[in-house]
Amino acid sequence: MPRAFQQFVNCNLTGVYGRYAAMIATTAIEELERIDAAILRMILERRRHCLGLTAEEREALDEREIVAFWLEEGGDAGLEDGPLESVAKGVLKLCTQKED
Repeated sequence: MPRAFQQFVNCNLTGVYGRYAAMIATTAIEELERIDAAILRMILERRRHCLGLTAEEREALDEREIVAFWLEEGGDAGLEDGPLESVAKGVLKLCTQKED
């Protein structure tokens, strides 16, 4: 969360401005929850597709190429390589786990 926004949200929550700040904070939190839910739905969709691949198709997937794609795209967007690589590998791991 940008520092200026965080300072705005942390301001005194009394009066008209305080109610407005609380409304913005709630809206921002709700938006983050919506984004998180969308990310989880996409991971589940990717997992479903991965689990439906044939053995040949699974062998054709190159984890290094997938992670490199994430790093290139994320790097272009200004994301740090280390955490992004961890996320990419985590998603790949989730997508290859067999259902219980």
